[in-house]
Amino acid sequence: YGALFELNAAAFRKGWETAYPGSDIVRYIKQRSGHFTASDDSHGPLAVGLNYHRLQEYIEEVGLYELWFLGRVNTSTQNAAGRELVPIRAPKAWTMTEPMFVDASK
Repeated sequence: YGALFELNAAAFRKGWETAYPGSDIVRYIKQRSGHFTASDDSHGPLAVGLNYHRLQEYIEEVGLYELWFLGRVNTSTQNAAGRELVPIRAPKAWTMTEPMFVDASK
């Protein structure tokens, strides 16, 4: 129906060993052809991109090789929520053939 599942790095900030959702849920979604996007759950500038280097490690551990985002295309088709947004595969540079995120702490 046009939704993306969020891989959320905020879990690391809260002391978890993995991102949200857990690997068993990621595998379940992946087996059903679900698409994922990255998130840091930031509510202020200091949290933007926080722990994305750990999120990349998690993404590799669960065997994901692409990320998606919601975007507009030249269409009047609406998703289930009535918005004209559709899942779009992130550009090749965002696949796991290259580092996905930069560790800003270094």
